[in-house]
Amino acid sequence: MKIKDKILEVQNYFKNRLLGRNFEVVKRDKYSIHVTVDGHPFIFWISNGYEYLTEYRFSVPGECDDIYPFIHLDFTEKEKERLYRLLLK
Repeated sequence: MKIKDKILEVQNYFKNRLLGRNFEVVKRDKYSIHVTVDGHPFIFWISNGYEYLTEYRFSVPGECDDIYPFIHLDFTEKEKERLYRLLLK
């Protein structure tokens, strides 16, 4: 298997886990939400509604030192809306 295919497989795994509500909320404020999926951290910007839902692709020192920059999760608008609702539950 090529490395590109493996990265895509990992990205899809995390995307499906998030959309399936298989995550734990670690911390939330009015701007962002920190979640983990199988122990791996993700941080999403939630402040401006689902249209602007984005994931941080950098680590937050002392909070999320192990964000993986190659895990880029592309969501359709419909998926963004669904994930936004799930994150705010």
